[in-house]
Amino acid sequence: MLHAEVTNAMFTFRQRACEAASKKLTGLRELEVFIELHHVFRKVSLREKWITPLLQFRRLASPRKAARRTVEPPPLGQRQPGLEIAKVKFQHLYIEYASYAGLQGLDRAKRELYLLFGQAISLAITGATEEAAMSGFREAYAGRHAQYQPYLPSSWAGS
Repeated sequence: MLHAEVTNAMFTFRQRACEAASKKLTGLRELEVFIELHHVFRKVSLREKWITPLLQFRRLASPRKAARRTVEPPPLGQRQPGLEIAKVKFQHLYIEYASYAGLQGLDRAKRELYLLFGQAISLAITGATEEAAMSGFREAYAGRHAQYQPYLPSSWAGS
């Protein structure tokens, strides 16, 4: 289990720590990460600077494929021993403090979108492409939670 409290000042340390851990823990089969952000991020994207340390663990999902820089995970039956499960629990202060009167569904929408973003990070760690990993978030944002877009960060629309 890895608990990451993300601040800009600690980015370099976390980058090195995750890189070292991903190189040493070659037999790791399951990774559980708790992320707590103390700043508002501009975008929901797997390319955000604070996510890159976690993507160091991608090398464990399929060691040979990671070395060739392909990111499509092989079918489960054909995977080599490596990281199989990554669970990212994503918490942001926005969930706790941004409540709007009369919009009971907004809190549920925010919680689901953060859950889906955590799942996207998990999928990226286990080797999914960015497009595949973010598809659940994008579908929920543009589909069933579209009515709440005016109350969510506008930059999420491009995610």
